Amino acid sequence: MPLTLPLAAEAPDTFPGLADPSTLECLLVGDLDGDLVAMGGLRARGRGRAEIVYVRVHPATRRQGIGRELMGALERRAAVAGHTDVILNTATNQPEAVAFYRALGYRDVRNETRPEWHWTLIHFEKSLA
Repeated sequence: MPLTLPLAAEAPDTFPGLADPSTLECLLVGDLDGDLVAMGGLRARGRGRAEIVYVRVHPATRRQGIGRELMGALERRAAVAGHTDVILNTATNQPEAVAFYRALGYRDVRNETRPEWHWTLIHFEKSLA
């Protein structure tokens, strides 16, 4: 079951955008019976593009449609804001996420790897038209 977590004093170093909400067009959260179980953000990238960031669904609540609802809401927000495409990325060390995005109609556009990584970053794109 979801855990009630204490509020952090500041955003973690790995998510500096959460410390400055002005970098996001929106940050959506999902709750289940009052517990925070999902989140995802939307960031403008110019030229009609938005990037979906910080997508998380609590492991205990996966495979219940929460992630699909969250992604749909983010895509709708992007379209209403005038974006025609959305982009996102995930890594090969998260095969469930890779399969999830592909099942939602996202297509692989490029891969990125670095010598210090033990995984490959996959960049995805989806047209909202």
